[in-house]
Amino acid sequence: MGWQLAPGETDVVTVSPGEGDLTLAAALFEDGTGQGEPDYLTRMRDYRAGIEQQFKRAIPILRQATDASADSASTVLEAILSRLSGLPEPPVGGDVSPDKAAGFYHAKQFIQRQVQTSADGLQESKSARLEEVRSSISTVQAQIEKALASLQRASATNK
Repeated sequence: MGWQLAPGETDVVTVSPGEGDLTLAAALFEDGTGQGEPDYLTRMRDYRAGIEQQFKRAIPILRQATDASADSASTVLEAILSRLSGLPEPPVGGDVSPDKAAGFYHAKQFIQRQVQTSADGLQESKSARLEEVRSSISTVQAQIEKALASLQRASATNK
Protein backbone atom coordinates (compact mmCIF):
# COMPACT_ATOMS: atom_id res chain seq x y z
CA MET A 1 0.00 0.00 0.00
CA GLY A 2 2.83 2.29 -0.62
CA TRP A 3 5.86 0.82 1.09
CA GLN A 4 8.00 -0.56 -1.62
CA LEU A 5 11.54 -0.23 -2.83
CA ALA A 6 12.46 0.63 -6.38
CA PRO A 7 15.15 -1.49 -8.07
CA GLY A 8 18.50 -0.64 -6.50
CA GLU A 9 16.86 1.31 -3.68
CA THR A 10 17.62 0.51 -0.05
CA ASP A 11 15.93 1.06 3.27
CA VAL A 12 17.45 1.16 6.74
CA VAL A 13 15.74 -0.49 9.68
CA THR A 14 17.06 0.30 13.14
CA VAL A 15 16.89 -2.40 15.78
CA SER A 16 17.57 -1.45 19.38
CA PRO A 17 20.23 -3.38 21.23
CA GLY A 18 18.84 -6.35 23.07
CA GLU A 19 15.95 -6.89 20.65
CA GLY A 20 17.72 -9.83 19.07
CA ASP A 21 18.62 -10.58 15.51
CA LEU A 22 16.77 -9.19 12.55
CA THR A 23 15.97 -11.77 9.92
CA LEU A 24 14.56 -11.03 6.50
CA ALA A 25 12.38 -14.10 6.01
CA ALA A 26 11.09 -13.26 2.54
CA ALA A 27 10.99 -10.61 -0.13
CA LEU A 28 8.01 -10.24 -2.43
CA PHE A 29 8.79 -8.38 -5.61
CA GLU A 30 6.52 -6.09 -7.60
CA ASP A 31 6.21 -8.65 -10.37
CA GLY A 32 4.70 -11.18 -7.93
CA THR A 33 7.80 -13.34 -7.65
CA GLY A 34 9.61 -13.66 -4.38
CA GLN A 35 12.40 -15.26 -2.47
CA GLY A 36 12.52 -16.65 1.01
CA GLU A 37 10.39 -18.80 3.23
CA PRO A 38 7.41 -20.15 1.25
CA ASP A 39 4.98 -19.65 4.15
CA TYR A 40 5.88 -15.98 4.43
CA LEU A 41 5.60 -15.50 0.67
CA THR A 42 2.12 -17.04 0.73
CA ARG A 43 1.10 -14.76 3.58
CA MET A 44 2.44 -11.69 1.78
CA ARG A 45 0.62 -12.65 -1.43
CA ASP A 46 -2.61 -13.15 0.51
CA TYR A 47 -2.20 -9.73 2.12
CA ARG A 48 -1.64 -8.13 -1.29
CA ALA A 49 -4.70 -9.94 -2.65
CA GLY A 50 -6.86 -8.42 0.11
CA ILE A 51 -5.49 -4.97 -0.66
CA GLU A 52 -6.06 -5.45 -4.38
CA GLN A 53 -9.68 -6.51 -3.93
CA GLN A 54 -10.43 -3.62 -1.57
CA PHE A 55 -8.82 -1.11 -3.94
CA LYS A 56 -11.01 -2.46 -6.76
CA ARG A 57 -14.08 -1.83 -4.63
CA ALA A 58 -13.00 1.69 -3.71
CA ILE A 59 -12.30 2.98 -7.22
CA PRO A 60 -15.99 3.30 -8.24
CA ILE A 61 -16.73 5.17 -5.01
CA LEU A 62 -13.89 7.60 -5.67
CA ARG A 63 -15.02 8.04 -9.28
CA GLN A 64 -18.55 8.89 -8.17
CA ALA A 65 -17.17 11.59 -5.92
CA THR A 66 -15.22 13.21 -8.73
CA ASP A 67 -18.35 13.15 -10.93
CA ALA A 68 -20.69 14.34 -8.16
CA SER A 69 -23.02 17.19 -8.85
CA ALA A 70 -23.85 17.93 -5.23
CA ASP A 71 -24.73 21.28 -3.82
CA SER A 72 -21.68 21.62 -1.61
CA ALA A 73 -18.15 20.36 -1.07
CA SER A 74 -19.03 19.16 2.43
CA THR A 75 -21.91 17.07 1.06
CA VAL A 76 -19.55 15.29 -1.34
CA LEU A 77 -16.96 14.68 1.39
CA GLU A 78 -19.54 13.32 3.81
CA ALA A 79 -21.00 11.03 1.16
CA ILE A 80 -17.66 9.61 0.09
CA LEU A 81 -16.45 9.03 3.64
CA SER A 82 -19.74 7.32 4.44
CA ARG A 83 -19.50 5.04 1.39
CA LEU A 84 -15.86 4.21 2.09
CA SER A 85 -16.70 3.26 5.67
CA GLY A 86 -19.15 0.75 4.19
CA LEU A 87 -16.46 -1.13 2.26
CA PRO A 88 -16.72 -4.76 3.35
CA GLU A 89 -14.11 -6.51 5.43
CA PRO A 90 -14.82 -10.22 4.92
CA PRO A 91 -14.21 -12.36 8.00
CA VAL A 92 -11.54 -15.01 8.11
CA GLY A 93 -12.77 -18.31 6.73
CA GLY A 94 -13.20 -20.07 3.43
CA ASP A 95 -10.87 -18.44 0.93
CA VAL A 96 -10.15 -15.50 3.28
CA SER A 97 -6.99 -16.12 5.27
CA PRO A 98 -6.07 -13.94 8.25
CA ASP A 99 -3.53 -12.16 6.04
CA LYS A 100 -6.05 -11.49 3.28
CA ALA A 101 -8.50 -10.15 5.87
CA ALA A 102 -5.73 -7.88 7.16
CA GLY A 103 -5.20 -6.66 3.59
CA PHE A 104 -8.89 -5.77 3.30
CA TYR A 105 -8.77 -3.92 6.61
CA HIS A 106 -5.53 -2.03 6.00
CA ALA A 107 -6.48 -1.02 2.47
CA LYS A 108 -9.79 0.38 3.72
CA GLN A 109 -8.04 2.29 6.50
CA PHE A 110 -5.45 3.61 4.04
CA ILE A 111 -8.06 4.91 1.59
CA GLN A 112 -10.17 6.48 4.32
CA ARG A 113 -7.08 8.17 5.79
CA GLN A 114 -6.08 9.57 2.38
CA VAL A 115 -9.55 11.01 1.79
CA GLN A 116 -9.85 12.29 5.37
CA THR A 117 -6.45 13.99 5.15
CA SER A 118 -7.56 15.70 1.95
CA ALA A 119 -10.87 16.65 3.56
CA ASP A 120 -9.14 18.07 6.65
CA GLY A 121 -6.88 20.20 4.49
CA LEU A 122 -9.80 21.56 2.51
CA GLN A 123 -11.94 22.18 5.58
CA GLU A 124 -9.18 24.22 7.19
CA SER A 125 -9.58 26.73 4.39
CA LYS A 126 -13.27 27.01 5.41
CA SER A 127 -14.15 27.90 1.86
CA ALA A 128 -13.51 24.66 0.01
CA ARG A 129 -15.21 24.66 -3.33
CA LEU A 130 -16.69 21.59 -4.95
CA GLU A 131 -14.04 21.72 -7.66
CA GLU A 132 -11.27 21.57 -5.04
CA VAL A 133 -12.90 18.55 -3.43
CA ARG A 134 -13.19 16.82 -6.79
CA SER A 135 -9.54 17.56 -7.54
CA SER A 136 -8.41 16.28 -4.15
CA ILE A 137 -10.41 13.05 -4.45
CA SER A 138 -9.15 12.65 -8.01
CA THR A 139 -5.58 12.74 -6.68
CA VAL A 140 -6.40 10.02 -4.14
CA GLN A 141 -8.09 8.01 -6.90
CA ALA A 142 -4.98 8.27 -9.09
CA GLN A 143 -2.80 7.00 -6.22
CA ILE A 144 -5.09 4.04 -5.63
CA GLU A 145 -5.32 3.24 -9.35
CA LYS A 146 -1.53 3.32 -9.67
CA ALA A 147 -1.11 0.96 -6.72
CA LEU A 148 -3.89 -1.26 -8.06
CA ALA A 149 -2.22 -1.51 -11.47
CA SER A 150 0.98 -2.62 -9.78
CA LEU A 151 -0.87 -5.22 -7.70
CA GLN A 152 -2.70 -6.52 -10.78
CA ARG A 153 0.58 -6.92 -12.70
CA ALA A 154 1.94 -8.94 -9.79
CA SER A 155 -1.23 -11.07 -9.65
CA ALA A 156 -1.08 -11.76 -13.39
CA THR A 157 2.58 -12.79 -13.18
CA ASN A 158 1.89 -14.99 -10.19
CA LYS A 159 -0.81 -17.09 -11.93
